[in-house]
Amino acid sequence: MTVVASGAAPLVYQWQATNSAAGGFTNLTDGGQVSGSQSNVLAIANVAAGNALAYQVIVTNNYGSVTSAPAILSVLSVPIINSQPVSQSTLSGSTVSFTVGATGVGTLGYQWQASGAAGYTNLMDNGSVSGSGTSTLTLTGVTTNFALAYQVIVTNANRAS
Repeated sequence: MTVVASGAAPLVYQWQATNSAAGGFTNLTDGGQVSGSQSNVLAIANVAAGNALAYQVIVTNNYGSVTSAPAILSVLSVPIINSQPVSQSTLSGSTVSFTVGATGVGTLGYQWQASGAAGYTNLMDNGSVSGSGTSTLTLTGVTTNFALAYQVIVTNANRAS
């Protein structure tokens, strides 16, 4: 975050942060992820969910001080697959299901795919395929034509995993 301030030198900067909608800003100090807490450029390294705060800077000189409007840092997170689908073998005519476990911010979307000559293609629900857009893909009445590799793409508003 950068602030451009003008006024009689010397200008002194103090960055602050809060996680409260009501304010209650606390002075930041350099160390760990934070650098530039007393300059016009605040840097946060290795941004994580805990850095999703409101930030402001107070600029002071010999004649007084001014506080910036708060700037909100939103930290986007991608879904995480925490339980992979498991490979299976079954008899012809049987039903088989593949399930993925995923967590993430917001509504998760799922798209199951099957391998083919041209790579992976999206599956669609039909008489023998159900759950192609859910966490569990079910194949009914399987034959040797179903002996493929299956994968799932999990998405949220931020990205796919």
